[in-house]
Amino acid sequence: MVRIAFAAFMLLHGLMHLVGPTKAFGWAQVSQMRTPVSPAAGVCWLVSAVLLGVAAVGWAARAPWWWYLALPGVLLSQGLILTAWGDARLGTVANLIIAVPLLVTALDTRPSSFRSRFDRDHRALLAGETALAPLVTEADLAPLPPLMQEYLRRMGVVGRPHVRSLCVTFKAQMRSSATSPWMQATATEYAFFAHPARLFHMKAVRAGIPMDLFHRYVDGAATFQVRVAGLVPVVDKGGAEITNDETVTIMNDAGRHGAGGSPGSSVHLRANRHQNVARHVPQCRICGVRDPDVRRCR
Repeated sequence: MVRIAFAAFMLLHGLMHLVGPTKAFGWAQVSQMRTPVSPAAGVCWLVSAVLLGVAAVGWAARAPWWWYLALPGVLLSQGLILTAWGDARLGTVANLIIAVPLLVTALDTRPSSFRSRFDRDHRALLAGETALAPLVTEADLAPLPPLMQEYLRRMGVVGRPHVRSLCVTFKAQMRSSATSPWMQATATEYAFFAHPARLFHMKAVRAGIPMDLFHRYVDGAATFQVRVAGLVPVVDKGGAEITNDETVTIMNDAGRHGAGGSPGSSVHLRANRHQNVARHVPQCRICGVRDPDVRRCR
């Protein structure tokens, strides 16, 4: 709802710029704007309107390119407002409002941002997956607990390539108590099983304030960081405790999305004497289970 409201606000702000070309080219009488507008300035007002209007559509659609149009649109808009300050000065307030998410998005592209670090890490990890994955066979399922074998057969993993990595993107709602308002979030996770690694990046909004979260588990060490608006750190954890937590998570991913003891992997599942599933490192077989919300990275 907030996203749509902001998109509507930006679109309306863009439409207000059509007063400029309307006055410049005499399309209609514009008594509200007393400042003369030349044809060249009229074209600039029109360009600003188009940039802001298309950016509003991109924002509503969650398109990553929205700010490429919004930035020049806001700058051009403010320059035009200065030339017609007596008539258009209130547009400065609208530009300042649009500049807030615009600034947050622009800062997200800097090398030290969670998004940039997440992208660099997952590209580097994917680049290491060069060999073709072998197909899952009945022999691969034999060491697994009977229930796991049955589950994997019903999922149709036999004859599919072993899953060595996965990527999941999802939307979520979270709250701290039964009476707290929901916090909207969007997250992307990459998990790798041949050489265990997990990257988890989440963007959330709480009380209108953007939050940026990054879980990183690479080379046997994990960190968990949270920043407000991608700038102000509020959580920065590392060490043995968070590494243990992330190890459990990646083993859970291996079990949920197809795990079984394939050569070259590091998560092994076996039945213990109580017929429960025990997980330990090393050696795993990552079978070809693909849930509806999961796509293989390679």
